[in-house]
Amino acid sequence: MTALVELGGVFVDTRAGDLTLTLDADDQPALATCAGRLGPFDIQLRLLGASHQVVVDRPQGRLRETLACLPGVEPALPTHWVRGDYTFSSDVRVHDEESMRMIVGHLESQVRPTDERALGLIGSYPGRPLAVTAVRAQHDPASGVLQWDTWHSYPQSGEVVVTTSTIRERTGDTDR
Repeated sequence: MTALVELGGVFVDTRAGDLTLTLDADDQPALATCAGRLGPFDIQLRLLGASHQVVVDRPQGRLRETLACLPGVEPALPTHWVRGDYTFSSDVRVHDEESMRMIVGHLESQVRPTDERALGLIGSYPGRPLAVTAVRAQHDPASGVLQWDTWHSYPQSGEVVVTTSTIRERTGDTDR
C-alpha cells in the first residue's frame, strides 16, 4: 500500500544540518500516517512534515526512529549508527533545481511497494512541489530483515537527505 498525501500546514524551511536522529523521542504529531504488518513487525510510517518517525513493534519491544528538528536538542545526523539489531545510515546530497525536480519526480515510483511485504508514504506541501518527505518499508522473509528508506528534500538549500534503516529478526533475545 502507498499513500500519497498533500501535507497540511505551512512548510518550515530547514536543512539537513538541523536534523537529529533519536530512538528515544515520544510519538510526535504526524501530518500523515500509514500502518501495517510486515512479517513479525507492526510498523507505522509517520510524516512529521520535513521529517519522519517510524514506529516498529516487535517481539523485543518498540523501536521509535525519529529524524526531525527537535526543540532543545542539539542537531546530530550520523552517517552510520548501530544499536543492537538496528542500523541506520544517511547521506546528504546537494542538487541543483533541475536534478532535484527529477529526484522528486521519481520518488512516487521508488516509494510504491511492489507487493504485500511493503508499505510506502509520500507527502508534499501545497505550492512547494520540491518539498517532499517519503518513507518506504519492506520486509524480506528470506533474510529476516525489515528495512525502511527515507527521502527528505529541502529545496531552499538544494539538499536531499536519504536514509536507510534496518532491523533484523531475533529470537530469544530481549536486548534492543
